[in-house]
Amino acid sequence: MDASDIEVTVEAGEVTLSGTVADRQQKRSATDCAEDVRGVRDVHNQLRLQSHR
Repeated sequence: MDASDIEVTVEAGEVTLSGTVADRQQKRSATDCAEDVRGVRDVHNQLRLQSHR
C-alpha cells in the first residue's frame, strides 16, 4: 500500500488517520495496521477514497 497520502496523528493512545487512499481495502488495511501498534487504544479513520475522474 502506498501510504504517502496518509497523515497520522497520535494523542493519548488515540490515532487519527486522514488523507486519501485508492480503495476501501486500503482504508481497512490502514486501520488494521494502526490497531496493531502497541499502546494504541483507538483509531479514528477519516481517510477518503480518491475520486477517479
